[in-house]
Amino acid sequence: MSTRSIVGYKENGTYNIVYVHFDGYFDGVGKTLLDHYDSLEDAKSIVSLGDISVLTYDEIIAYHRDRNEDWEDVKPDIINEADMDIYEYATKRGAEYIYIYDAETDRWNSTEV
Repeated sequence: MSTRSIVGYKENGTYNIVYVHFDGYFDGVGKTLLDHYDSLEDAKSIVSLGDISVLTYDEIIAYHRDRNEDWEDVKPDIINEADMDIYEYATKRGAEYIYIYDAETDRWNSTEV
């Protein structure tokens, strides 16, 4: 069983988001992000991989890079804040947790869906 999450960053009212399949709970992906990926550049680097299977400090398995899945199927989603609520998006993706790096406040925001 997996604990799904979405990970992304928010800049100028736009979310750039990817899906992460495993260990999305606060002590998993959440702790990894806070402890090891604590800048906007880090968040952008993660999102640039497209959807991710595993995201830990010492291992990132991206569907396109590591499993040769079609980029069009796993590329990051770009969502305008005015067009869709982030909770609605997370629910549509089946995510249980949301992790968004906010460029304005320069920190991760996390919540359970």
